[in-house]
Amino acid sequence: MWVDLDRFLQYLEYQRRYSGHTVVSYQNDISQFIQFAETKLQSQSIHPREVDTNLVREFLAALLKNDLERRSIARKLSALKSFFRYLQSNGITPVNPATVLSAPKQKKKLPTVLSIDEARRLMELPPNDNYTGVRDRAVL
Repeated sequence: MWVDLDRFLQYLEYQRRYSGHTVVSYQNDISQFIQFAETKLQSQSIHPREVDTNLVREFLAALLKNDLERRSIARKLSALKSFFRYLQSNGITPVNPATVLSAPKQKKKLPTVLSIDEARRLMELPPNDNYTGVRDRAVL
């Protein structure tokens, strides 16, 4: 699968014209998966046909278990989907095992709010002696 990865990276760089940083990110993400798959399947060289959806799911679960950020996991899944789409379009594998998987949901951050004193100072900011100041106070 390493040879397929090299061809995929060349495709990204020369045909798709991806930046060098993007290509390196794809290389790191997919290499990590290949190493995981070789360990899991106890093989030094695996063929893309040996990869199934469960193996990709196990990889994502291992990343979550190791407390990797959800955004990073989503990026790795996206790289795998692209890689297997490339392999499928070139007849190397019949199916894309990553296509049915979805990225983990992102954590939503709560917005920060103003304190009562900050809100009061904000309301008193616009001047009261001209049209735009009165308008701005009305908007606030």
